[in-house]
Amino acid sequence: MIYSKNNSSCARDSVRIPHWLPENKSHVSNIYLKKRTLLFVSVFIIVFLLSTVNTVAQISISGRIVEKEEKGISFASVECQEDSTVLCVAVSDEQGYYHLICNTSFPRMMIIKVSRIGFVKKQRVIEPGRDLKDTVLGNIILIRDSTTTLTGVTVKAQRPLFEKKSDRFVFNLNGNPLLSGNNAWDILRHVPLVSANDLGALFIAGKKNTVVYINGRKNLMGQEALYYLLKNMPADNIAKVEVITNPSSLFDAGDGAGIINIVLKKPDTDGLQGRVSVTDEQAAYNTQRTFNNISYRHGKIGASLNVWGNRMKHLRTEHTAVLYKKNNDENLNDITRIQPKNFYGGTLQLNYDINAKQTAGLIINTINNDQHHRDFTSTLYRQKGSDHVDSSLQTQTLSQLKGHSTNINFNYQFNIDSLGGYLSVDVDYFNYYDFIQQENKIRTNNNFISRLPQKIDNLSWKIDYKYAFNENTDITAGIKYFNTKSDNNLFFGLWNTDTYKQDSTRSNHYRYQEQINAAFASLRKKWNSKWETTVGLRAENTNIEGVTVNLNQSFRKKYWSVFPSLFINFTPAANHQFAYSITNHIGRPDFNILNPFRFYTSADIYAEGNPFLQAAKVITQELSYTLSGKYVFLLNHKFSRDDYDQFIITDSGNNTMKYQYFNFGQSNDYTLTSSIAQSFCNGIIESNFSFTLGYRKYQGAVPGQYINRGAMYGSAYLDNTIYISKEKKLTGYVVFSYNTPQETSMGKAGQSAALEISIRKKIKQFTFTLFSIDLLNTSVPSTVFDNDYSHNRIKQGNDTRVLGMVVSYGFGNKKMKTVKSRNTSNQEIIDRSSH
Repeated sequence: MIYSKNNSSCARDSVRIPHWLPENKSHVSNIYLKKRTLLFVSVFIIVFLLSTVNTVAQISISGRIVEKEEKGISFASVECQEDSTVLCVAVSDEQGYYHLICNTSFPRMMIIKVSRIGFVKKQRVIEPGRDLKDTVLGNIILIRDSTTTLTGVTVKAQRPLFEKKSDRFVFNLNGNPLLSGNNAWDILRHVPLVSANDLGALFIAGKKNTVVYINGRKNLMGQEALYYLLKNMPADNIAKVEVITNPSSLFDAGDGAGIINIVLKKPDTDGLQGRVSVTDEQAAYNTQRTFNNISYRHGKIGASLNVWGNRMKHLRTEHTAVLYKKNNDENLNDITRIQPKNFYGGTLQLNYDINAKQTAGLIINTINNDQHHRDFTSTLYRQKGSDHVDSSLQTQTLSQLKGHSTNINFNYQFNIDSLGGYLSVDVDYFNYYDFIQQENKIRTNNNFISRLPQKIDNLSWKIDYKYAFNENTDITAGIKYFNTKSDNNLFFGLWNTDTYKQDSTRSNHYRYQEQINAAFASLRKKWNSKWETTVGLRAENTNIEGVTVNLNQSFRKKYWSVFPSLFINFTPAANHQFAYSITNHIGRPDFNILNPFRFYTSADIYAEGNPFLQAAKVITQELSYTLSGKYVFLLNHKFSRDDYDQFIITDSGNNTMKYQYFNFGQSNDYTLTSSIAQSFCNGIIESNFSFTLGYRKYQGAVPGQYINRGAMYGSAYLDNTIYISKEKKLTGYVVFSYNTPQETSMGKAGQSAALEISIRKKIKQFTFTLFSIDLLNTSVPSTVFDNDYSHNRIKQGNDTRVLGMVVSYGFGNKKMKTVKSRNTSNQEIIDRSSH
C-alpha cells in the first residue's frame, strides 16, 4: 500500500544530510549555472515582449454601477465611445465595479454608455481637455425598467473567457455550452492550467496536492470523497473557476501547492429550477451515477438541494517484483483487487438577504460510503535469474470500509460601503468517521486481522475585514482559529484456533490534537493604470499533542511561524499583463500518515505511519505573462526545506519491506508552463493547449539511504471543443494528455498518456452525452524504486478505460426563453482527513 503524498507535515527538526556523506560541489555549480541561464532567458523574453507594445496614449476609467440602494449591479456592459467609435468595453464584476483601459492618439469628448438587461440605459459625458490618465467616475446609478417584459430574445453580456486578476486566473463559464448536462469535475478538465483524471487527482501547472475551495471555502473532505462530490455537482450551478497558482497570506499556510476556487451562481430571479442526471459507465464492471438538483428563490430567500448517489465496482491489478540485493532473493507478487463501492450524499444551501448590505448563509454537506474489497495475492519466492520457484504463497484479503463525513458552514457578511469594504464571519464544524477492517487469510495458523475506527472532529471560525481607503487602496485583515481532534484505535489480531486474539505489540490506540491560531493582513495599492502591488503577512501559532495510549507515550510541540507574501502586477497595455509573486508556506501531513499503524498488502509488505513527521517549509516564486487573455506563460521555482515523502525501508534479514514517510532534506522544482487558447475554422474548433517543462532535484538522507537525484520532466494537455452544428446544438470534445517519465524522491515513474472523446447533443431541455475515458488504456505508468538494499518494479492497472452515457433533464420556470450572446474557515482539514 502506497499512501498518496499531500503537501503537508507536522513540525520537527528535519533529517539532515549526515556529515559523513560527501558534498557534491560540482552539482551545486551546475545548479548555479542553470539558475543564471534561466534568469537570463526570462529577462530576454520580457524585454522582447515589452518592445512590441504600441506607443499610443492610454486612458484609464473606473467606477461602479449600482442601484439606488448602492447595491452593485453585475454583468453591466460599459462602453467608452469617441466620435461614435467604440474604444473599449468592460463588464462590471459581482459588486458592480468596472475598469476601462483604452488606447487613443488624440483624446476628445468621451461618452460612457452603460446598459444591463432589466435596467434603463444611461450615459455620462466626459468633456474634452480633462486628464483621463487615471479617471475615477464614482457611482453610476441605474433604474430598473418596469415597462419591459422579456419573453423572447434576451441579450446577455459575456466576460472574457480567461482573465488574469491580481492574484489569480479566472475562467468565466456563463453561457458556456460545457455547462449543460455536465458536472463540476468534468468542467475542471477544460479549465486552462488545470488537469484532472478519473483517479481523483488534480494538478495546477503540473503540480499535485491542489486544494479545492467552493465559494471561497475549502471543502472538508478527502481526495476520494471530494472527487465524488464534484462528479455529482451540476455544472449549471457554476459561474466561474478561479485558479490561484501561488496563494497569498490570506489563505491557510498549508495551501501553498495551489488552489482551485469553484464559484457557484446565485439565482437572481424568483422561481424554481433544477436538473436530474443519470450516468452509466462501463469498464471491467458497470457503474451507475445519478444526481438531482433543485434551486428555489423567493424574495430574499434562496435555497438549493443536491442529492446524489454512486454505485460502482472497480477492478485493479498490480504486479510487483522485489529483489533483495544482499542475498539475491526475489519475490514476485500478482495482486487482483475487486472493489465494490457505494457513495451517496447531499448538499443543502440556504441564503437570506437581510437587507441590501447584509447576507447570511448556511451550507450542510454530507457524504457516506460503504465499500467491500477483495484482494487476491499470489507470491512466488525464487533466486534471481532462476526459473526454479522455491515456494509460493496465496493470500486473500477481505477489506471493509464504512464511513461518513459532515461539514456545516455558517456565514454572515456585511458589505460596508460601495468601495467593496466588508465584514465576514465564518463558523465551521467538520465531523469525519471511518471504519476499516482488513482480514488477511494466508494459512490457517498465520491469518491476521486489523480493525481501525478513526474519528476526526474539527471546529473553526474566521473573521475577515476589508477596508477600502479608495478604489486604488484597501487592506484586508482577519483572525482564524481551528481545533482538530483525532482518535484512532487499532486492533490487530492473530488467528488462534477459532477466533482472533489481540496482538498487543501491534495493536495501538493513538490520539492526536492540533490547534492553530492565525492572524493575517494584506495591503493592496494600485499606483496607476500600470502598476499594482499587494503585500501580505500571516502569523500562525501551532500546538500539537500526540498520545500513544498503549505505551503511555506522548509528545508535545508548540511553535510560531510567519509567512510573508509579495505580489507585483505590471500592465503596460490592455493586452499585456506581467506579474511576479513570492510566498512562504508550510506543509502539514495527512492525519492517516501520522498514525503509527501498520497496513499489510501481503505477508512481506506493509505501510506504517510516522507520528514524528515535521512540517516542510516552502518558498515559491512565480513570474507570469498573459497576452490578450489567450496566452499564459508561468515561470515557477519552489524550494522545500525539511521536505518529506514516502520511502521503502528494507529488512534483508527476513525479506520484508516497509513503506513509510520520512523528512529527507530539501527539494527544488523549476517549471515553465504555458497555456495557449486558439480558435480555428471560423470558430468551429476551440483549442486550449498547455504544456509544462520542469526540472526537479531531491537531496538528503533517510535511514540507510542517501538521496541525490534529479531530472527533467514534462507534460502536455490538449483540449479541443468542436462545434459540429451550433444550430442543432451538437458538440464534440477531444482531450489528450501526456506525461514524460519523472523522477521521484525514491525512484522513477514511467510515461503515461490518456485520450478522451465525447459528443454532446441538446434537445430542448434534455442533454445527451456519449463519452470515452482513457480510450487507449495508457494512463497508468509503471514505477521503479531502488535503494541500496532492494530493487522494486511496480506495474499497476487501474481499470481507467471507460465508455459511458449521460442523460440529463433541466426543468423550472425560465423567464428568458432564448439567450443570444453579445461580446461586450475551515480551511486545512479537508485533504488531510482522507485515506
